[in-house]
Amino acid sequence: MTGSPTLRWSIKESLLAYIEKIEDGQIDTTNGASFTDNTFEFVADETATQFDQETGEGIIQFRGSAILTGHWGAMRVEMHDPRITLAQGSGDLATRTNSVISAERFEPFATLTVISNAPDLRAHAALTAAGRMLLGQQYSVGQELSDVEVTWS
Repeated sequence: MTGSPTLRWSIKESLLAYIEKIEDGQIDTTNGASFTDNTFEFVADETATQFDQETGEGIIQFRGSAILTGHWGAMRVEMHDPRITLAQGSGDLATRTNSVISAERFEPFATLTVISNAPDLRAHAALTAAGRMLLGQQYSVGQELSDVEVTWS
């Protein structure tokens, strides 16, 4: 495996289906992310990535944002610059958060359990407490999310 990693993730299929059904629901991407066939794609920030493909351990930093909105501004979910950290077959997917009252930081959005390392990386994802705060209280900590896939090209 060599090349540049790309993150492919649908976050949660039922959430995307819900947003597409509501009258003003919108799914946007910025800063290099894209959305096709109900899947977000984020490109790697290779200067911030330190990942060993053979062991499946390290950090893969991605660039781009996914923004989900609806209910005339009452609903807004933002994921910025996702970062995967893995060691010994598990880890997390974190997202950059911004606040007017605190410094920029990464919050763990989902815990990851690796399914396979080759030829591509696949992992089950489950919602964390910080992820619940971003998605909404209707979700529970530990709730299953869409699987995460990282491919190298």
